Amino acid sequence: MERIEPGKPQQNGLHERFHRTLKAETSRPPAGSPREQQVGFDAFRLDFDENRPHEALNQVPLANVYRASPRPWCANLPEPWQNADHEVRKLRSSGEIRWGGRSNFISETLKGETVGLAEAGEQGWLDRFTDIELGLNDRTTLRFTRFTAARPCRGEADPNRNTVPRGRSPCAVPRHSSNRINDCASAY
Repeated sequence: MERIEPGKPQQNGLHERFHRTLKAETSRPPAGSPREQQVGFDAFRLDFDENRPHEALNQVPLANVYRASPRPWCANLPEPWQNADHEVRKLRSSGEIRWGGRSNFISETLKGETVGLAEAGEQGWLDRFTDIELGLNDRTTLRFTRFTAARPCRGEADPNRNTVPRGRSPCAVPRHSSNRINDCASAY
C-alpha cells in the first residue's frame, strides 16, 4: 500500500479528479430524497462503466474489458485462527481490548473480531489478527503502539507522480504484515 502525505490531495490526483466529477454530476444540486440521490448515483455508475471512454484503457469503456474474478465469493468466512500460545481478546464496539487492567484502542476496522496477543520477550506483547501483526503492547506502560504503513517524510513525494515512491519512508514505523488470504478455503 502506498500512502500520500497528510493534507496533500494533489498527490492523489486521479482519485480526487474522479470524486470531483462524481460530485458535479450527482450531487449538485442534491436530490430531494436519498432514494432519488441513489437513482442519480446508479445512472452515473452505468454511464461511467458502460459508455465513458477511459484514457488508461485506450479510450475503451470499463465494461468492454471487465472480467469477473475466478476467485469464489464466500458470504460466510471461517472464524479467524489464533495460535495456541496466544492470549485471545475480542475487540469491543469501540475497537478496544482490555489488557493489563486498562482499555487499549487497537482498530475500529476490526471491532467484534478476535485478536491474538503473543509474548514478544522484553518488548511486551505482539497483537495479531490472523497473520497480520497490528502492533505492540508495551510491557511496562501497557500502552499499544500500532505498526503503520510506510508514509513519506515531508517533501519526499515525487511531484511527477500521483503516488509515493515505494520504500522511501524512513520516518515511519515499519509495517509487519504478511497477509496471505487467497480463497475461501484458506482465508484464515
